[in-house]
Amino acid sequence: NFSLEKKLETNIVKGNIKMEQENSIGVDLLKLICLLSVAGFTYFCYRMQKDPKLLLQFLNRLARLFLGFQEKYVTLPGYKNPLCYMEKGYPSPTTPTFVFVPGFSCNKEFFGLVSSHLPTKSHVISLDNPGHGKSVLDEDKEISIEFFVDTLKKFVDTIGLKQIHLVGESMGGHIVGYYAAKYPADLSTVCMLCPHGLDFPWFNDLKNKYLKEGRHFLMPHTFEEMKFTSKQLTVKDLPFPNIVLKGMLQDRLEREKFYDELLKMLCSPPNDLLLQNNLQKIQVPAVVIFGKEDKVLGYESVFPIREKVKSLKKCVVLENTGHLLTLECPKIVAKNLIELSSSI
Repeated sequence: NFSLEKKLETNIVKGNIKMEQENSIGVDLLKLICLLSVAGFTYFCYRMQKDPKLLLQFLNRLARLFLGFQEKYVTLPGYKNPLCYMEKGYPSPTTPTFVFVPGFSCNKEFFGLVSSHLPTKSHVISLDNPGHGKSVLDEDKEISIEFFVDTLKKFVDTIGLKQIHLVGESMGGHIVGYYAAKYPADLSTVCMLCPHGLDFPWFNDLKNKYLKEGRHFLMPHTFEEMKFTSKQLTVKDLPFPNIVLKGMLQDRLEREKFYDELLKMLCSPPNDLLLQNNLQKIQVPAVVIFGKEDKVLGYESVFPIREKVKSLKKCVVLENTGHLLTLECPKIVAKNLIELSSSI
């Protein structure tokens, strides 16, 4: 009995030692994980200070993940570089797809907030225009509104979209409006958010100054100019931390040559008024939305749309709102998209 008790006691002691060793290993492993996490975060913060654009890339990826989007690429006929887009949901034979086209210097993630207010089962696609986001512009391509519209057409045909609710903001509004005039059979509806491509005094002064002097607040070169640009784009005080603004500035400076060519194209005939000259050809159900405090284009350009687009279902001018409607009032934009899509 004594030897049995001694043996049991020995086993218990060994068991306790083993448990203590396992607990010690677990604690050490947890410490190592915490240490590596802190080191990784510290290195990431250091890299962000050196390369602020990394934070934008991280936030865009986080937004796609949170909103349920998958980032994809497709190579279009006649193009060397693939077009990047994000997609969530699945196409339906009975429900058209929402397709978003962003504006000058903007990327596909700008539609994320609007998409979060659309019906849960909606099929949603948002793309990076060539030269924007992760879509690299082919060197042999000459940029124009026609080029962007033809690129969009090839994208729609290549991935096999049949009926579309087409949405665009600013330059993207110009693109989708002209697309509606040129390829009406592809669309169920079109929504133009503060579209470029119309004749109005406010933008005429800015574009003439840019063509003569090469200066425009959409082309910032310093951090202070970037802060001024962000304030011109919106009325509501959007919470952009300085590190985010630095990342936005870095992206613009890295693409400065392309953006300069693009802005000159948008300020010059025939691309400055291509939408206005084709408004009467738009026959699909349409909605146009402007911010009354738009300091980029000016809301007065709604008037030619109201006069010439016979299929216009609704014209909305939002008080206390600027140029970036997808960021300032995503819920209102989504509400109008739902109403428009339900009306057909």
